[in-house]
Amino acid sequence: MGTVMLVFWAIIGAMALVELIIIITALRTRVQYDPSRGLVGDPRIEVVWVLLPVLILIFVAVLSFQSLREEAESSVTTQVEASAGLVGFYEERG
Repeated sequence: MGTVMLVFWAIIGAMALVELIIIITALRTRVQYDPSRGLVGDPRIEVVWVLLPVLILIFVAVLSFQSLREEAESSVTTQVEASAGLVGFYEERG
């Protein structure tokens, strides 16, 4: 279980780093807004373009963390039940 959580947090950290790089790059390469050029340089579109991946990453991270937690809880329950079953088995034989 420890390895799974380590990999999970390594992936979350990598995604956060990539998102930080995207935000820094977007802020450094700002273009003056010119309506004749269409969407290029429109601050509202740039904010949406940067925040959309952030929201997707947060959504995926929350779902992944919940799934990992449920899996960990179910495996602990299964191990406890299996141990209890073995104890009962040995008590009957002994």
